[in-house]
Amino acid sequence: MADWEDFFSYINTEVSSKFYPVEGIYYHEALMALHGLMQPTTYLEIGIFEGDTLRLSSAPRTIGVDPDPQLDQTIEKATIYKLSSNEFFDEKAKNVFYNQLIDLAFIDGLHYFDQVLKDFINTERFCHSQSVIVLHDVLPRNFLEASPVRVTGSWAGDVWRLIPCLHKYRPDLRISVIDTAPTGLAIIQGLDASNTFLPDNYSELVEELKQVNTLQFLEARDLIMHTIPSNVFFLNFFLDK
Repeated sequence: MADWEDFFSYINTEVSSKFYPVEGIYYHEALMALHGLMQPTTYLEIGIFEGDTLRLSSAPRTIGVDPDPQLDQTIEKATIYKLSSNEFFDEKAKNVFYNQLIDLAFIDGLHYFDQVLKDFINTERFCHSQSVIVLHDVLPRNFLEASPVRVTGSWAGDVWRLIPCLHKYRPDLRISVIDTAPTGLAIIQGLDASNTFLPDNYSELVEELKQVNTLQFLEARDLIMHTIPSNVFFLNFFLDK
């Protein structure tokens, strides 16, 4: 019993209580800024939940994908597919994006690394060289929030594993992780629909990245992610435009 007491004491003091805040602008503001700067024609959102971020889009083609959207009212400008992202890409995407590829995408679906890697792979297939993919929840603030199993209300999952994966295996991409509250955004540019490294090595990548220790990641989170302030990113993004 003494060992168990020591163990739970360790969990409470050394794991659960450690908090690594993210204190930039709220992520909705960053998404609004991207919409304003990019003026996308085609916007894709994976994981729309209650539709708060989908409503930020003014794109002529606004597409939402969610197997169980919790909308309290219709979003008239949006076409919503009540499918899992895997089903959408398997059954619908080829026709949906046949004449018009994705300009801006926001991935906020299942918070499991293996799924978010699959969502990124599938989304990039329908992007062009100037497209942007935005990934939510890449800066978890504590161990429980970063866990691949949901045990708290606020949960980012292990989405964060995708960023070191891309840094290592897709150095051609331009990845900016910005400090948006509450759990960060990754903004990914330089996409290449013809690059097949990720799908060709999917199982091996999942196995490798699952071995990264969550506690060690958190202790060096912003160094590993190259986190930058959102105002720095948007100044550079504006100047590039």
